[in-house]
This record gives sequence, C-alpha cells and structure tokens, in this order.
Amino acid sequence: MIPMGIAVILACLTTAVGQIAAVADFFHTASNGKSQLQDIGCRNMYIIRIDCAFRR
Repeated sequence: MIPMGIAVILACLTTAVGQIAAVADFFHTASNGKSQLQDIGCRNMYIIRIDCAFRR
C-alpha cells in the first residue's frame, strides 16, 4: 500500500506543476512576453494556495 500511496502523491505533484507551468505559459503568451514566466508561475501558485485555504 505504501508504494501505491507514494506513486499517487508523485502523480498529483507532477500534475500540479504541469498545470502551473501551462497557466504561466498561457499568460506569458497572452501578454506578448511582457511578463516573465517565473513571476506568473509564482503568482499563480500563491493564488491557488489562498484559494485552497479559504475552501476549508
């Protein structure tokens, strides 16, 4: 059971990282390169954390 749990956790982590990167790339392209990918990714991550905190 433990290896399956670790596999699920890693799958969720890679999915979350991929979604953050995809959203950052979308907004970078939409702003015609005016915003840096790191800034957009960090902002997106903090917005998700705040949203999750209020949903509890």
